[in-house]
Amino acid sequence: MILRTANWCICLQLALLQGLVSDLTPRLTFSIHDQSRLVVHFRGSEYYNTTTLLLNNDQEILFVGARDAILVVNISQPGIMKLRNVISWEASPIKKQECVMKGKNSMTDCFNYIRVLLPLNETSLYVCGTYAFSPMCAYVDSRFHSNSIDMAIDDGKGRCPFDPYQRHTAIIVDGELYAGTVSNFQGSEPAISRYLGEPNRMGMKVDNALGWLQDPTFINSVLIRGRHGEDRVYFFFSEQGKEYDFVEKYTVSRIAQVCTSDVGGVRVLQKRWTTFVKAEISCVSPGEMPFNVIHDVFTLHGPRGTADETLFYGVFSSQWYGVTGQSAVCAFNLKQVKEVFNGNYKKLDRDTQRWVSKPEINVKPGKCDLNNTLDSILTLVKETFLADERIKPEGSRPLLVSRKDRYKKIAVHKVQTYTVLFLLTENGALHKVVLLKNDVHIIEEIQLFSKPQAVENLILSPKKRAVFVGSSEGIFQVPFSNCSVYQSCGDCILARDPFCGWDVSHNICTETDLHERNLVQDIENGNASKHCSTQSIKPRMKNVSSLKNKNMIDETITVTMYQPVTLNCSVASQKAYLKWELPSKKIHSYAFFKDNNRTIVFITTKDTLGEFKCISVENGFEQFQARYIVKEKDTIPFPAGHTSNRAQAVTQYGETSQPETTVTGESGTSEMYNIPEQDITVNLSKKDEAFFKSEKQDTETMKQTILQKSYYSEFVTVMVLLTIAVIFIVLGVVSLWYQRNREKARVQGCDATGKVVPGECCPQEQVPFTEEKGQISVQVDQKGAEVEEMKNKCLSTSNGKQKTEE
Repeated sequence: MILRTANWCICLQLALLQGLVSDLTPRLTFSIHDQSRLVVHFRGSEYYNTTTLLLNNDQEILFVGARDAILVVNISQPGIMKLRNVISWEASPIKKQECVMKGKNSMTDCFNYIRVLLPLNETSLYVCGTYAFSPMCAYVDSRFHSNSIDMAIDDGKGRCPFDPYQRHTAIIVDGELYAGTVSNFQGSEPAISRYLGEPNRMGMKVDNALGWLQDPTFINSVLIRGRHGEDRVYFFFSEQGKEYDFVEKYTVSRIAQVCTSDVGGVRVLQKRWTTFVKAEISCVSPGEMPFNVIHDVFTLHGPRGTADETLFYGVFSSQWYGVTGQSAVCAFNLKQVKEVFNGNYKKLDRDTQRWVSKPEINVKPGKCDLNNTLDSILTLVKETFLADERIKPEGSRPLLVSRKDRYKKIAVHKVQTYTVLFLLTENGALHKVVLLKNDVHIIEEIQLFSKPQAVENLILSPKKRAVFVGSSEGIFQVPFSNCSVYQSCGDCILARDPFCGWDVSHNICTETDLHERNLVQDIENGNASKHCSTQSIKPRMKNVSSLKNKNMIDETITVTMYQPVTLNCSVASQKAYLKWELPSKKIHSYAFFKDNNRTIVFITTKDTLGEFKCISVENGFEQFQARYIVKEKDTIPFPAGHTSNRAQAVTQYGETSQPETTVTGESGTSEMYNIPEQDITVNLSKKDEAFFKSEKQDTETMKQTILQKSYYSEFVTVMVLLTIAVIFIVLGVVSLWYQRNREKARVQGCDATGKVVPGECCPQEQVPFTEEKGQISVQVDQKGAEVEEMKNKCLSTSNGKQKTEE
């Protein structure tokens, strides 16, 4: 135990010294309400906290648990969510009054928040709500024959949390409810329970007196079918790790199991689980900080008949990295889970209060046929429930580690041979990620919320090819794919989106499942150079329908000499960088680049006339983004008032990296295209107008600097004279300071008239007068008689003068 604790401490120290976390950048980012990415948002003005979601069997209806209501939303038509019915269920006035008397907030806590919404059978739903901190459950007709719930028929304690913001989990298996939540008002009695069973099947729960659960936070639950009598329900949660001797409370992530056939013991463990066991799930890489707090789990079932290939994908964070926002995604194999539960177990030593390994016991805890065993065996089982080994992730390391985003929810979908993750951050961004052989690639980032908020659900609908997000701001429907945004072969291949492929015959990027013909893809490498020729890419506009009529920016600009010009260019993605081909090397004397080469600003001269090409480079593949031909105005007549607003419009689409500028000489310019000149008008947003105004001020300053007279020679003359004056002043101050210090250091002496003059005759007095009047004690200098004679002369002269005065 001590060695294990020491090893953990070493790992923590290594993690602090090594920042071994990857920095992932989404290729594309879509802001809120960006029309180039389809997102359907449903929100009723009268309904709040739409956080509990359930799809019906045919995935045509979405049930939504909200505050005081259950919403029935029709999602049969793509891209449309329409409210079909509302089932009202409010807490009674008496319960609301009791809630306030218990000290809860009447404006936030004392409502009926629907937290459990599960299909009971073909015609009924089982629904539970907080009911003003007095949980209640009811049956609802899923055929919508009633719009209200007249009476709650079940007590919801142990089935639904009291607090509307407390995490919980619940699942219905063969008409029985398995729930992980708290069973009292204070939230101090956690329980994993079973309800709604047949009369001969008792309700089951954990034994809190034995410490089976240590202040858990329940995350999820799932049913795994097995052979006859071997069906198991797995619970995921985090709790305090009592087996570790840390100074502070150490949180561990757990997986626990119970068998659905468990009916408890006869005398020992009556109405208690006899099959409850738990193990630690470890999301950590060697030498890194452990991600020990689990936030969400998604179960990806294996093919039919291969249950052991089931994978659990979990989102984790570290309790020490709570401020920095780091998180990780790990996958765990069901086969390894079973191996750990079939292995050795720990047992608490009552004398030392330490958990020790017990490799040799008569029975394996967790077996599904322990109901009728001996009391002595059940006594051993109830004290031996913690597996000795930890469950390690697939590949012995996380699939993904993010340094800047903290993930809260996860959904997983299999596309061909690739796995796609949908990850929701606490800041309201949805990431679509594809897992590669040796890497991960974030295809896109979609911002859903304007500010962080409580998100209780992220569910996936393979039939609708969309994910649904339940939040306090409403319900969001996000389609799996966004192929129409990729307007060229290069962009489609570089996206590396398993849902999209390039249709060579029609020259479009389309969804893979919608066409039987072969589509060009390169998910693993994204090698567009192999499949596509260098070409232009159509710019992304807010109006998707107009994409087919838009080519790359290609225009001619007529200017007068010394006029400021701003040329703009957009990158194809956030993983691309820009380079410019300029008409002349001399242009660097008049121009400067801004925003990682997205903008070039210069004053028009003879050297700046010609062709400017902007090229986006990603993964070695080049795409022309823009071409400008700058001409002098007098060269070709134009109608009065001709301007080119496109040249000064700012296209904002992500950031670039690895800025680079390529200059092509006058003799080596690229091929010139004969493009007719035309007026182009672009409506600028307020942000773009502010940016352009700043650009204009900068260029006006450049123009004035070039055109105004130079006063350089006069400036140099004034600076030289000022320097000379300062030098003389400094020398004078130093000389005065030197003379004053010299006067102070001189020794006191006498002049020729007999007056005492400091520093010329007498050495300075170094000792005080003696007690006898007129006698002076002095030090005799080593120079001998000459000094002594001079001293006597001074003394005699001084004494004579004193007598004369008397």
